[in-house]
Amino acid sequence: MTDKQQKVNVLIVEDELYVGQMLERLLEELDYKVLGVAENGTQALELVAKRHPDVILMDIALPDISGIEVTRRIHETQPTPVVMLTAYDKPELLEQASAAGAGAYLVKPVDIGDIERAIYIARERFSDLMELQRLNAELRVEIKERERAEAALRESEQRFRTVADFTYDWEYWLSPDGQYLYISPSCERITGYSPGDFIADPELMQRIIHPDDADRIRTCLCGEMENQQAFRTDFRVVTRAGEVIWIGHICRSVYAEDGTWLGNRASNRDITLRKRAEDNLRESESKYRELVDFLPQPVLEFDKSGHFDFVNRDALRTFGYSREDFETLTIFQLLIPEDRVRLERDMHWVLGGRQAAGNSYTARRKDGNTFPIIMFSSLISRNGVPVGLRAVVTNTTWF
Repeated sequence: MTDKQQKVNVLIVEDELYVGQMLERLLEELDYKVLGVAENGTQALELVAKRHPDVILMDIALPDISGIEVTRRIHETQPTPVVMLTAYDKPELLEQASAAGAGAYLVKPVDIGDIERAIYIARERFSDLMELQRLNAELRVEIKERERAEAALRESEQRFRTVADFTYDWEYWLSPDGQYLYISPSCERITGYSPGDFIADPELMQRIIHPDDADRIRTCLCGEMENQQAFRTDFRVVTRAGEVIWIGHICRSVYAEDGTWLGNRASNRDITLRKRAEDNLRESESKYRELVDFLPQPVLEFDKSGHFDFVNRDALRTFGYSREDFETLTIFQLLIPEDRVRLERDMHWVLGGRQAAGNSYTARRKDGNTFPIIMFSSLISRNGVPVGLRAVVTNTTWF
């Protein structure tokens, strides 16, 4: 008896009662532990799942499912060493059993020595099979990884060209000594100059900068290379056709995996339409402020914390404060203390998207005099995000 044998748990699958009892007795003499005796294939599958045997003695002829089929299912779901028991030494059956996963076989009747040898052989073959499957699995993974790497290598240049050459923005990469390593074809759509023009003439980029921006941008572009820092700015260039356009410029340093500086990568986008829209917006805002400034009733604009962004002339007159005063005031300070909590609640409602009717409060002038007002508030949003309120105030003293 060995320590190894003491630890081996055996499941017997045998439909003939006396044969199962005989096998159980022989195994116990060999100091194996018998986990149970299954009388058919269904019981065998259940016991394997429940008991997890170290080895199985499997009768080839079972009343419901053949021992070969049971072995195949066990091998697929819970691989376990199997010794096949058969009354007939038929080569075709033994080949089927081996293909299903059996590691050894015994021809009935069996003796104690046969059982011990068969169990040893089955377990050794099973161990070899598991190691072979492990090595095969690792090999398959390695082959797939190599295939993927090779495919990635074959496609890398094509992917790079697809992304780089067809990008809408004008992209370029400068080496540490300031030479172009790559320029995307979009530079020609934006400036009228081709990648070849820029590569042949490294100073071309500097020369097409608008004269009003030239000194500032040339200094910035030189600083990009010297400081190796990310940089963002807007400037104008003059295209080959003589048109002045705005460029949104973003630059950052490029490094190798070992930290070696490889130069700078930059992206230039035509933002002319955005700049025109911003100019139009500023002009529209200026006209709006001029119009509102002359309205005959107070108009106040303030952020979510109540600090003022704009007040018109009538607000100065009505509340008695100067424009300098309003720079440090909040909307809450224009009301008596008793109304400030209610104003904060009403602001929260409007900022949350509720349509507010006119709300009545008691206002306080700089000189301390109070008067009743109705405040009509509306939401101010930028890019869809609430940023403050616009309030039109009516003095109801004379109503």
